[in-house]
Amino acid sequence: MSFTLSKLTLGTAQLGQAYGVANTSGPPSVSEVCQMLETAASEGINCIDTAAAYGQSEAVLGQALREANLQEAFTVVTKVQPLPADLTASEAETRIRQSIQNSLRCLELDALPCVLLHREENLIYWDILQKMREQGLCELTGVSVASPEGLKQALDHSGVDAVQIPTNAVDHRFTETGLLQTCAERDILVFARSAFLQGLLLMDDDSTPSHLLAIKPARDALRRQARSHGIPLSEYLLRLMVENPLISSVVIGVETTDQVKQNTCTLHASSGGESRTNAALETIPQVPGWILNPAEWPNRKSPCATTATG
Repeated sequence: MSFTLSKLTLGTAQLGQAYGVANTSGPPSVSEVCQMLETAASEGINCIDTAAAYGQSEAVLGQALREANLQEAFTVVTKVQPLPADLTASEAETRIRQSIQNSLRCLELDALPCVLLHREENLIYWDILQKMREQGLCELTGVSVASPEGLKQALDHSGVDAVQIPTNAVDHRFTETGLLQTCAERDILVFARSAFLQGLLLMDDDSTPSHLLAIKPARDALRRQARSHGIPLSEYLLRLMVENPLISSVVIGVETTDQVKQNTCTLHASSGGESRTNAALETIPQVPGWILNPAEWPNRKSPCATTATG
């Protein structure tokens, strides 16, 4: 990229749909989105994450950027509509082209700064996405993955400029496998999502769905660490990600202007550096692997899962 990427990226899944286990307010209005964008820009955030699959997010974002006169203030990262695995090359090219053209129309852009495949399974269509870049429809290309295996597959392809991964204080898979270091060595942008694990790491025990209480030991440990540093848990969790030198930018989804303000305070806070990150990695109790993947949560609503505590 030809500019310095901010360490926080504004996540906009919430702009077009109710998103996250802790979301109770629903999508904000366009005027509220304008305020959020103005606040983010004033606080040094210069990147936005969205996707064709995020309901009306792209359309709301395009309108708000225009109304707030902030089209030049942000680089937008979006994602191609998720595709089934059984498409012919011709069908996949048509679907990818249509998705990108619709994103351009909604976002009111001439070319997309960065486009990711939304799922690692769609890497089978990687060459088609490269064709879209060659035709000038997008500048940077990459993929959003859900697993270290998916990132390994992505790194086997040429032309990967950016990746998005889920990682947080209880999910160390990409660090432990050395994949983040590989990305750094190849100058690949790493966007980290799920710093709060869709809000699960911030919920209290009473409001946590019973089948997700397996998070409790790790969450309790994180609360103790945050108290020892004298900062709120949300700020502590975010600092752990922001201070990781192998992460280019942390995608934080917000629903209100106040949340934007709270999160951007981390950008200006004193840093505990890599030592704090390493301390968290070493002392947080391990959680069941399925907890790290919100897509698995609905499948765990069973009598056995609802009584799990560790």
